[in-house]
Amino acid sequence: MAIRLTARRPIGGIVVGVIRAAMDVQLGHRVAELHLASPGHAGRRIEVREGQLIEAFVHVLQVAAIHPYNGRDPAGVELVDVTGAGPTGAGLG
Repeated sequence: MAIRLTARRPIGGIVVGVIRAAMDVQLGHRVAELHLASPGHAGRRIEVREGQLIEAFVHVLQVAAIHPYNGRDPAGVELVDVTGAGPTGAGLG
């Protein structure tokens, strides 16, 4: 099940915050910047694309969709917790 984030939210033992979600016109795809925090660890900022897998401490999250601000709905990111579902992408500790 996808979780739509527009700000900060706990997912399992971590807190994920959306810093920005936008269309990168030069690259031609959507990008988002996320902040990942876990008790006892320094927070980390990462830039992600749709479909990317993120190793976030003990969780693995997949970026299901990135929603840039459209004039009506807030910018946000949809994440799916796929912990234990297979190999990962971006390693974050």
